[in-house]
This record gives sequence, structure tokens and C-alpha cells, in this order.
Amino acid sequence: METQTFRHTDDMGEISGFGGGYEKTCQDMLEAGVKWLNEHTKPDLQAKTLKNVYGIFSAESDDAKAMETAVLAATGGDCTGAMHHAVMSRLFYIAQNGWDQYCAELRKHEAAGDAA
Repeated sequence: METQTFRHTDDMGEISGFGGGYEKTCQDMLEAGVKWLNEHTKPDLQAKTLKNVYGIFSAESDDAKAMETAVLAATGGDCTGAMHHAVMSRLFYIAQNGWDQYCAELRKHEAAGDAA
């Protein structure tokens, strides 16, 4: 049986917009987070961010911290604050709306030429 992957397809655009290894790391992080979500039903995800500041994302609940640990493990210890923020915020969306809705939203924005 083939294991489902949780990565962007070409019609979903990139997470980072930088391509290459930077984008691959974001995709690795996202996949690790979605797999964590699939193993933990109804997680209590709480976080803090600063208005108009990108790259600072603070996991506040135990579940958010546990998911963050799984996400960061996928990087081999090498990610930027922007990567972390981008992926964690997407994972919070996925936790609320599901993977399929996440994909549908990105495809809609990509088809319209919008930045997601």
C-alpha cells in the first residue's frame, strides 16, 4: 500500500516562493506536521504571533509544541524563522479545515494568480 504524501503539487504553488532546497525544507516540514496531525485527533493548538511581523511564531500549547517538535525534526535543525512561521500557520489552518480544503484553497488562489 502506498503511503500518502502531504506536499504541494505544481498546481498549488510553493510555500516559500524561493524554490530549491529552501522550498524542499518547507515541504518536508509541512509533511511532517500533517502526519503529526493525522496521528493526533483534535489537538489543542495555540500560538502567538506579532502583528505585522513575519518569522516569529510561538507555539503556546503542549500540542502545538509537540507538533512543532515534529516539524523542526524534519529540518535536521536547519530552518529560518520565516520557514517556521509559514509552515506552522499553514498547519494550524489544516488542523481546522483539513488537508483537502487546504489543497483546494491553494489551487483556487494559484489558478487566479493570487499569492496564497
